Amino acid sequence: MMKLSSEFKAIVQWWKEYSSKSGFTDNRQRGNIILKHSFFVSCRELSSLSLNEIGQIVNKDHATVLHAMKQHKNNLMYLPTYSDVYEEIYHGIKNALALKGIHREVQNINDVRELRFRLVSTSERLRMKILEVNDLKKRVDDAPEKLKQENAFLKKHSGQIYERNKRLESELARLKNLV
Repeated sequence: MMKLSSEFKAIVQWWKEYSSKSGFTDNRQRGNIILKHSFFVSCRELSSLSLNEIGQIVNKDHATVLHAMKQHKNNLMYLPTYSDVYEEIYHGIKNALALKGIHREVQNINDVRELRFRLVSTSERLRMKILEVNDLKKRVDDAPEKLKQENAFLKKHSGQIYERNKRLESELARLKNLV
């Protein structure tokens, strides 16, 4: 037999009281679905229970809990009563856990996921900037040598043009004398 955590017991007790007070029945009526989805999302955010454990409380499986998590944003946007029910359930579970002395280090697992995503993204951008800086340093370090080479080439080219111009002027002077 599996040992039930105090967190699980506190949430089960709170759900029993809340569902009987709110008239919850396990069917597909919109009001009951709003209650279930709000409960699943709140449990996921406030507790360390697994998807299976959260689903067990309402006699559902982990897939139903996942579906509720995915639908949460849409429910908040398009169902007018959802946000009120969600807030009520969220604070009810939070208070029930606090009364039992159960606190999580991280209040919202989505915050941790968001923070991880932001850190990974920042790390990738930082690596790209480091590569750009290293490339720029290499170009700057190579610049004086490159400039010296270009300067030497231009001096040589300028000298060649000067010599050619002198030959052309002397040839022009010779042709003027002939005419």
